[in-house]
Order: sequence, then structure tokens, then C-alpha cells
Amino acid sequence: RIQADPNVHAKNILIDNKQLYIWSMNLSTNAIEQNREIGVVTTDTWVVNTFLKQFQEDRETKATSYQN
Repeated sequence: RIQADPNVHAKNILIDNKQLYIWSMNLSTNAIEQNREIGVVTTDTWVVNTFLKQFQEDRETKATSYQN
């Protein structure tokens, strides 16, 4: 399903704008031992650049909306 305005709660690490980690897991005992979680690691340039562009847009938009 594709949403027009998705709201995703994910954890991300981008290293040197080259290696991207995206996952759903919280760093808690319950999440690690009880939950079914998913994660992805990629160095695909298109994916990394798309993520970075969206992250920057979200940061600018969210920062502006919190100031108002």
C-alpha cells in the first residue's frame, strides 16, 4: 500500500553519506527479546541519496512547524 502522506517511525543511521541503516527496533530488552522487528542495511547510492533528501526536507519542515 502506498500512502499519499506516510508517517513512518523508524530509526536511522547514515554513515559518511554512504552506508544507511534503517530499522524498527527500539533499544530495549522487550524489543530485542519479545518483538518481531525488521532492519535494512544498504550502500545503494540512490537509496542513500533519497533518504538524505527526505530527511533534510522533514527536518526543515518539522523544525519550522515546532517553532510556530
